[in-house]
Amino acid sequence: MENHTKVFLAMKTEMEKGSYTLAEAGEMIALFLTHNQITRGEYDELYELCDTLEVNSHEDEDENWKVGINVSIQNLEKRVASLETLLAHTPETDPDEPDGSKDNPYDAYIGLIYYKDKYYYDIEDSSLYICTRDSVIQLYYMPHELIGHYFAKVEDTGE
Repeated sequence: MENHTKVFLAMKTEMEKGSYTLAEAGEMIALFLTHNQITRGEYDELYELCDTLEVNSHEDEDENWKVGINVSIQNLEKRVASLETLLAHTPETDPDEPDGSKDNPYDAYIGLIYYKDKYYYDIEDSSLYICTRDSVIQLYYMPHELIGHYFAKVEDTGE
């Protein structure tokens, strides 16, 4: 039987019992070798034993899980905060962009979905129409072709 140091024997026993994680054992045996408490041969033998050790202890795994959950929560909180900021910001409307009002009607075209109480300008007959009910689907007709069904012509009152 080889003559081993007490430090080597104690460390080997604890490693075989699983008292150390891979990182802990690696750190310990490196310190023992650096301080000449074990021989190079003993270090090599202990280093080979490291392959049998768990990477993390149960406490480490629990801690890693908790850290992962906390990071996920923080990321979600950041996303929620940025979404709340975006939702709270009301963009200014472009005055040149049609809004369906009488003074700023939408241009009507074939294949458009029409919405109730919105105004549409029919370029085929150069007239203004108000939609009397939602079309829900695309309509392949112009407003002047759907008077009484979806539209009423807006008479120019000279205002």
